Amino acid sequence: MARRTKLEAKVTRERLLDAAEGLFCERGVTRTSLTEVATAAGMTRGAVYWHFKDKADLFRAMCDRATLPLEAMFERVGEAAPSDPLGTLRVLAIGALQNLAGDPRAQKVFEIVFHKSELVDELADLATTHRRERGVCLAQIEDIMRASAAAGQLPADLDPKLATQGLHALALHPGAIMTELGRHLVPEDIAFLQSRGGSGGLQFKTVEAGAATSVFAATAPELEDRGGLYLEDCHVAAINDAAGALDGVKSYAIDPALADRLWTLSEAAVGTRIAV
Repeated sequence: MARRTKLEAKVTRERLLDAAEGLFCERGVTRTSLTEVATAAGMTRGAVYWHFKDKADLFRAMCDRATLPLEAMFERVGEAAPSDPLGTLRVLAIGALQNLAGDPRAQKVFEIVFHKSELVDELADLATTHRRERGVCLAQIEDIMRASAAAGQLPADLDPKLATQGLHALALHPGAIMTELGRHLVPEDIAFLQSRGGSGGLQFKTVEAGAATSVFAATAPELEDRGGLYLEDCHVAAINDAAGALDGVKSYAIDPALADRLWTLSEAAVGTRIAV
């Protein structure tokens, strides 16, 4: 009987987590109540509190069921080959993206964490936890960058910390992407954005389309050992200096001489010399 009770409790807990996952993804974490979670799971609010202390505890348990990209990446960090640390980092990064692409639960939790949750009030402590975990992951990437420089795969004067931040920035979604963040826009904001889109108006991308160029940047063989490029719609953008152009890249934006000058002026402005 005790074994059956434990099994039933586990099933109940999973049903609550499934319901929370679905509602959080549909409505956002802040706008979903524990009563709604209980109703969606076909249970009472008391059942929720039997298994979870509060919404933060429920949210944390939901996240724990999924392996997000950085976690997947560093579960295998011990496999790094001393002779090819940069190649190992690339393999780990691609593997993490492939795991995400093949794991519907991880995709849903990823969307909730980054697009459907405002980590304030009772969830504020989770924001601190996420920043700490992100810091640990970035420190591991920094170690690999340092090893890559020592192995001659990257410049000897490379600043590992800055290089790590640059690598992490490649995960940003380009373009105007339709997400739940748009619910904060007022009509005036939308009108302004539409005015920037030319005669056809601003064209929003889906989350998948918006993420596609980031995946292309991280995995495309033709981008191997190339940097300083501007990408759009899964290709290297062509120079387009036409006034009001909505595609392409301005020549000044990828001018190495201007980049060096901007770097020098920035260092002077902040009074700090940063080696790269």
